[in-house]
Amino acid sequence: MKIRTEDQPYFNLFLFVIGFLLIFSSITHSINIYDEGISILGSLQILDGKLPYQDFWTIYAPAQFYIGAGFFDIFGDHLFYFRLLSILIDFAVCIVIYLLASKIYGKKNAFIPFLISAVWFSAMPMFGRAVTVGILAVLLSNLFLFFFFEKNDKKYLFLAGLMIGISALFRHEMAGYIYGAEFWAVFFSGMPNKTETSEPLKYRIIKGFLNGVIFTLGVMFIFVPFAMYFLNVVDINILYENLIKFPLSEFREYRSLPLPTPLNFFDRNTGLMSRIMMLWEGIIYYLPLLSFGLTAYFLYWRVRKKKLALNGEIFWKEMLLFNIGLNFYNQALVRSDLEHLIPAFLIFSILFLSLILIIPYPKIRKILIVTIALFVMLLPLTRKIQHTKQILTNQHISMNAPKANFTFAEKEYVDNYNQLISFIKTNTSQDEYIYSGNTKHDKFISNDLMLYFLSDRKIPTKYYELHPGLTTTEKIQSQIMNDLIEKNVNYLVLLNQETINEPNKSSVSSNVFILDEFIRKNYYKTAEFGSYLIMKKY
Repeated sequence: MKIRTEDQPYFNLFLFVIGFLLIFSSITHSINIYDEGISILGSLQILDGKLPYQDFWTIYAPAQFYIGAGFFDIFGDHLFYFRLLSILIDFAVCIVIYLLASKIYGKKNAFIPFLISAVWFSAMPMFGRAVTVGILAVLLSNLFLFFFFEKNDKKYLFLAGLMIGISALFRHEMAGYIYGAEFWAVFFSGMPNKTETSEPLKYRIIKGFLNGVIFTLGVMFIFVPFAMYFLNVVDINILYENLIKFPLSEFREYRSLPLPTPLNFFDRNTGLMSRIMMLWEGIIYYLPLLSFGLTAYFLYWRVRKKKLALNGEIFWKEMLLFNIGLNFYNQALVRSDLEHLIPAFLIFSILFLSLILIIPYPKIRKILIVTIALFVMLLPLTRKIQHTKQILTNQHISMNAPKANFTFAEKEYVDNYNQLISFIKTNTSQDEYIYSGNTKHDKFISNDLMLYFLSDRKIPTKYYELHPGLTTTEKIQSQIMNDLIEKNVNYLVLLNQETINEPNKSSVSSNVFILDEFIRKNYYKTAEFGSYLIMKKY
């Protein structure tokens, strides 16, 4: 059916509503006991008057915790409102993806990347993740640079810099390499006036440098005051250890995952459907990288064939997206999974259009766009349908925890978790400390951080986020042990992760058993709910 011109605004609104509802429907997903918990507990620590790095350990930039604290302060510490904030941010990302695509390929084609992005966010929600705000700020920075390429107005350089400064407050490492990519584009674009056929090289270098300065001033305007504040209130060595040293060393060693490959399809140890999904993931993982490479090649080809102006706005818009996408791909090089591929995939959802739209045959273009869009949405849509089916057939049930009673998960898990929360609330007071740890602290994947939030109990140590490579060391285990003694912690909740192993150093024992021996000597098992053991002080 052909959409009439006068109906286009209503059709656009309809698609935006569909996209929002898709993302909003993810709000019922099961709690994420670790990643979501990091953001929630950090936000609550801020509300309690504590400082990141000094009063609680984290490797993330601080802004997400302050935004979450503000939301909790206004609406109350309920998981629904916290997730609603993430949903609004995800939807905003999709809108900016649409705007970026429409600037190059028109509004009609721009809905393809919009819907792809909405489907991915709906099936793989990233609640409470600072990375989505960082992505949003980077994409807005790209949008301002698009305006600069179109109008050659210097104010857009400053605004683009402001956005990178904001992204640095959420994901400092992302902002670092994106700043380089955007500075490169700002410096070399050197948009000449339409009346000019050429400019002296010296003049263009000076102009490019000045453009870069304006852009950098925007970054500094936002980033420097926050950086100076934390340098003033937190020891610089602590900041260096948390924000730079640990992420560049231990994190890579203890969190890295092997690159997926389509060859996993031939693994006979798994079922056919699992192998098909591994094949899909193996293709999807490299699809953005392939498209970025082809984009660069066809940019060169179109310029050489004089189908595209070397210094024109379309050239620089696609070149900028190519650089941003390539840099976003860094997110998937350590934790090589779909979740960490999302930033690069958002850019792919735009740039693949450039590869299709150069084909001179309209029918072939439509077939390819629809085919590729359906393929890249295959697994997310499958997950979405499966999740909905599990709720409708009561395979997944809602949690009884008051702060998360709208979330659904597998029945056995929910039953055990509800009993766990009930036990803690029955046997401890609200002003009492509990400890959420692991049955083994010499090797593990993570701990249950949401437990503190859902049971509404106090945290006894600044190292509540148990991280392999940190908690597995003698220094930190000794510190946690001393904190448990000082806070007189009567109940420990230990998560058994012995059957979970990742192909990295987290699965190798550190041979440090200080904390485990302390627990064994001073606590005994008083209850067990699924994978959770409750230990009580003698």
